[in-house]
Amino acid sequence: MKLNNASNIHFNNKSASKVYLNNNIIWSSGIVTDNLLLEYDSTNYSSGTTMTDSSTNTYTGTISGSPSHDGDYFTFSNDYIITPDISSDIPGSDKSHTTEVWVYPTANGIITNYNGASTPNTAYYHSGIEIVGGNLEVGLWNGVSGIASTGNIGAVSFNQWHQLVLSYDGSVVKGYIDGEYGGQASVSWDSPHDGTGAEGTGGLFISFGNGSITNQGDGTDFDGKFGIMRVYNKKLTNDEVSQNWISTKSSFGL
Repeated sequence: MKLNNASNIHFNNKSASKVYLNNNIIWSSGIVTDNLLLEYDSTNYSSGTTMTDSSTNTYTGTISGSPSHDGDYFTFSNDYIITPDISSDIPGSDKSHTTEVWVYPTANGIITNYNGASTPNTAYYHSGIEIVGGNLEVGLWNGVSGIASTGNIGAVSFNQWHQLVLSYDGSVVKGYIDGEYGGQASVSWDSPHDGTGAEGTGGLFISFGNGSITNQGDGTDFDGKFGIMRVYNKKLTNDEVSQNWISTKSSFGL
């Protein structure tokens, strides 16, 4: 059975949205849309400093710097994109969320940062998804103990496209590479908007591409191509991360 280009499948006259083989998803009709808070797709970019939100929530992003755009993708070097304040949809009372990025890295560096203000690296800031020594690390701020990081959870080869994912359920942060679970760390995320600590009264802004001194081992700006960033206000399951991988990878020639 060939499934790669199928747009829909029926079994016994009933529509199927996913197909499993040996308990693994091998086909899906589309990405996860439940609790999709925002989606920045570089193929939808037109001009200027505005990054259109492809979800239904109009969380328009802001582009800083002058990343080049080849008609499909951005190439970043000392540039970044930042969301508006999304704290009302990921409140301090329930901080479960997922950040997913599709990138073509050419070197180590920070992919995503969590910020308490609309300007990165002011007041509250730390890396979330980061490539350190050619390997993926994900983490969240754990208060006075610093970033609770997974450490090395798998190699990220340069000069090719990857799906990199951070998910958090309120007590555990997990990382994924290309649809596959890599590792996790326990963390009670001391976020910029949960009302605790000196920095706990800000908003919540997620930035893509900028470096930070509060990092997991590299700290430099991201260099490479940017394809897609998605943020959900829920923890994606292993199957849902895999679903997004399978549903999106053909757009990047994978």
